Amino acid sequence: MRSLMQKLIQWNLITLDGYFDSEKNWELDWLHSYFGKEQESFSIEQLKSADLLMFGRITYEGMAAYWQTATGKWRTT
Repeated sequence: MRSLMQKLIQWNLITLDGYFDSEKNWELDWLHSYFGKEQESFSIEQLKSADLLMFGRITYEGMAAYWQTATGKWRTT
């Protein structure tokens, strides 16, 4: 029998002093110094194992705006 429960994973990169965002929304250049090939591979594998993604309103709006103009290897449609 399949369980109706699904796993919820919260995944954030955050500094020890609680820094998560930049002065401007979606200005996340500081993440590039932490996000290497190993982190990218981990994120992709975790995403492949997910049944769905859940975002808050602000994150959803930012992601939706990005994917409307995305090109290259990350564009899926």
